[in-house]
Amino acid sequence: MRYIVNSIIPFSRGSVSKATRDLLQGRSPFGSEEEVYGLTFLEMLNAITELFSAIDPYFNRGPGDIGTELVGELLTRLMHDLGDEARLAGAGLTSSLSNVRTEEELERQHTRLHSEDLASRDYERLQAVQDILTYSLMKPYLPDYVQEDLKTMPKVVDGAIKARLGPHFGREELGSLAKAITSASRTHGNVLTGTEEELQKYRPMVLTPRRLFESALEQLYEFPPFLIQRDANEFTCIVMEQAFIWVRKTELAFIDTLKRRHPNVSGDSVERILAEFLTKQQLLMDDEPPSGLEAVAKAHPHHFDTGGSVRLSRNTREDIFAVLGDPDQPELQVDLVANHRDGFSAFGESKFVTSYPNAERYYYQGSDDKEAEQTRLLNLTKFLNSHPRRKAEFGIPGSNPVVPVFITNAVGPLFADNDGVTKATPFEVMKVEPFYALVRDAARGA
Repeated sequence: MRYIVNSIIPFSRGSVSKATRDLLQGRSPFGSEEEVYGLTFLEMLNAITELFSAIDPYFNRGPGDIGTELVGELLTRLMHDLGDEARLAGAGLTSSLSNVRTEEELERQHTRLHSEDLASRDYERLQAVQDILTYSLMKPYLPDYVQEDLKTMPKVVDGAIKARLGPHFGREELGSLAKAITSASRTHGNVLTGTEEELQKYRPMVLTPRRLFESALEQLYEFPPFLIQRDANEFTCIVMEQAFIWVRKTELAFIDTLKRRHPNVSGDSVERILAEFLTKQQLLMDDEPPSGLEAVAKAHPHHFDTGGSVRLSRNTREDIFAVLGDPDQPELQVDLVANHRDGFSAFGESKFVTSYPNAERYYYQGSDDKEAEQTRLLNLTKFLNSHPRRKAEFGIPGSNPVVPVFITNAVGPLFADNDGVTKATPFEVMKVEPFYALVRDAARGA
């Protein structure tokens, strides 16, 4: 920490800010998150040393102009000293984005997903978005025994936060403090005063010149303090996202254990969630810190009229079953059949899996008791589009073109495979418009 501060203070605050900003502009805001967070952290230290220079001569700033090369070297040193465990990549969103830009950037990345092969890290970040959204919304639809396990997540997260910040902090307290400070700064500006009792309680989130060098680098990087000492009685507030990104990473780690503990119970729950978003709900950005996405029961102009799973027995439907890999199987279930008033229908399978190779195996190869999803979807939709009267078996209007859809949280190269099956992520379904556009365009090209 002292090395970084000593490297910054010979230069003016303005030149450090400009060099940091220039480096940020050259990086994708959805790209190398550890670099985005690292540059954000360096700019925070730049602002802090400027504030501290008024109360401690150690931090007096020099007049020099720093260049992007030196800031880049500081970033490299920071990343090296932090180590892999402290880095914040993988939680899906970056603190460099406003809420509007976050949504725009996520949708832009999903558009790329369907047209080109991405770097493995981009796939990992997009999958993190799917996992945290889907599993956090899945709770009401899960079996009771899985819900019992999921109920322990707040306790696990609270314990992790308290281990870092002390007994006064849990997930709820951290969010409440952020909201209170944000609300106060909107009313009174970003300079606040606090009582001695408040300052003692929230001391881990108050930074003083002395604490700057007493704190571990990882501590301040992962939990940037919300209040910075300005003089004896006043504090500047800066509520940054990094603390909540660390919380998201802790939640993702917990979710990963649940996925592995209960790998076979997620499917039906995801189908029910997707049906709700197709017809009744949509995903909207929550403006309060920590920023994130929340499910809202709100009509969207492009909601589907109907959506849900369909199960058929083989009796009197031999011609439909004849196109399956095993025409003698007693039942056929389709995870998602959705009809839209614009005159097309989605005919889909959903897979919520623990890793991308599993999704790829289900899609291209199948399993011991089920043919490949690619083959199944293409054969069934080809049959239905060739025999309009048989669409009624699935509740589909005879005039609707049927679009095969594969929905999975595990993103990878199969999304750019132009094989006749439309691929979608849970995020795209929950946002409504992206999924609508994907199915509409496929129906027009049918």
